[in-house]
Amino acid sequence: MKWREFDRSDWRLIRSQLIWFCGSLLAAGLLLVVVELFVYFSRRELEVQTQQVAELSRSAEQAQQQWLAVQQYQQQYRHLQRIGVIGQEHRLDWIESLAQLSQQQPTWAIDYAFAPQRIKEGAVPAQGLAMYASEMKIQWRARDEGDLSRFAAWLSQQPGQAISRDCHFKRANDSQGGGIAVDCRYDWLTIAAQRELKP
Repeated sequence: MKWREFDRSDWRLIRSQLIWFCGSLLAAGLLLVVVELFVYFSRRELEVQTQQVAELSRSAEQAQQQWLAVQQYQQQYRHLQRIGVIGQEHRLDWIESLAQLSQQQPTWAIDYAFAPQRIKEGAVPAQGLAMYASEMKIQWRARDEGDLSRFAAWLSQQPGQAISRDCHFKRANDSQGGGIAVDCRYDWLTIAAQRELKP
């Protein structure tokens, strides 16, 4: 059968079915395009959400690490604050305490001098804070090792942190009453806001 053998009446008979068929094909094509677009945008949205979840996870991990660091260093900060390392130097307190010690232990014959405060060697200022050192030279006479222990205990009770730079011990002359002649240099350490020091 050839196409030219169909006449108009035949086309009228199949026209509605042909229209439905073409419409179905068009609807199926549109549905396929819509599904493809939905899948594409769903994948894009999933990728964006996956990135957001990963960023939130990283942020949460960083926040947790920062919290742990705060907890860890907060105890150390409180300890330094409690012993007087945080803040300005306590030079007046040290002088008053040395004067009181001299009265309590007159046989020690304490002689001392403080140098101007300086930034501690090797300590690099950071975040607006600096470590300062106030050098104290002290000479005194200990009767025995017990006096050395008592002086070390007194030193540990003072505000700030005293670290020994050097100490020299020698037998005192009999004319001085004997005992041990002590000659030491200490650095009193404090941590405070960075500032310009006068020379």
